[in-house]
Amino acid sequence: MYQLKPFLLGAISSGMLLTLSYYVFTIYEENKEYRRVLLSDESVDHWSDEALGGRFDRNRKRRHLKVSPLDNKKDCNGQTYLSLKYKYKKDGGVTFKSCSLSDKVVDEVSAITENMKGGRAQDMYHGDDNVLNLAIDRDTVEFIGYIHDRGAFPFQTLNFRVGTQQKTHSDIVHFDTLPERGLMSAAWVALEDIHPDSGPLVWFPGSHKLGYWDFDELGLRIELSSLELTMVKDYEIYERKVEETIEKLGLKPSYAILKKGESFIWSHSLLHGGSAVNNKQLTRKSQVTHYYLTGATAYWQPRNSIPSLGKITYKCEVPTCTESDHTNCLENIHDAFKKRKMMSVDFNLPWVNAMCKVK
Repeated sequence: MYQLKPFLLGAISSGMLLTLSYYVFTIYEENKEYRRVLLSDESVDHWSDEALGGRFDRNRKRRHLKVSPLDNKKDCNGQTYLSLKYKYKKDGGVTFKSCSLSDKVVDEVSAITENMKGGRAQDMYHGDDNVLNLAIDRDTVEFIGYIHDRGAFPFQTLNFRVGTQQKTHSDIVHFDTLPERGLMSAAWVALEDIHPDSGPLVWFPGSHKLGYWDFDELGLRIELSSLELTMVKDYEIYERKVEETIEKLGLKPSYAILKKGESFIWSHSLLHGGSAVNNKQLTRKSQVTHYYLTGATAYWQPRNSIPSLGKITYKCEVPTCTESDHTNCLENIHDAFKKRKMMSVDFNLPWVNAMCKVK
């Protein structure tokens, strides 16, 4: 009996070692799978030439996935940043729960949104500290920067009291960057539990892989080349074209049914909009913050621009922030946002793009 003890102890130790090795190997393989998908061609798929009529931009830079000390950090839903990054790259959108966003800030913004005039208000951060604090929330800004391997900074807020029922679109139609396109992201924060009948945000997983979904890729610049249509009419044509293409490609919708305090974060070219409000008695209080990423030397509005004719409408109030010196630059931009200095253009500021100074 005594002679069996060393054997049993050895067997138990070997079993524990094998179990530990199995879990370490499983975690390693899981992380390796995340990285495989994040670096594979699956993350940069495009429409076929046939689907787009031969019109789309292949000139995209693929960025190598960096190992980050934030990989194993968890959000307040218990999901690791790396697993969320995997989902984001795959689907174009992901639900995130910030640990630094306080209930007090969410409640204050919810109360302000409840009492605002109309169903939507832009840039309320100009006059309210809580809206501002939600936009610059530490974990949210950190996470958006992490999933893009760049710095991130806010430039616009939108608050909604009820569902918008907004037609499906891509944000890049409204906000874009140069010389590299698509250095933008957004976060939609639920200020209350979102009810399925309140008109939750609808989005199309994987649509961000298929192109920019702008006027040019959809072939609309040729149709609208007369320049005689109003911008409102132009946009109605764009919305119809997006709907037709979604149906043609058979894309399936998903809905952001979030809990209070959760965020849905999406890519610059993810198709999204507001779903139908089935119960008019329900609110859908939320705040959207749009963020730019470091690396751009200019910001512009594709919807109001016709690059082929040299007509580009720049967003001159937004500071430029290249990657070469983004640390100090980000600090300055966040400081400017907090002090509401991004409300209007001061052409004497060094960060204003040179093209904006040409009059």
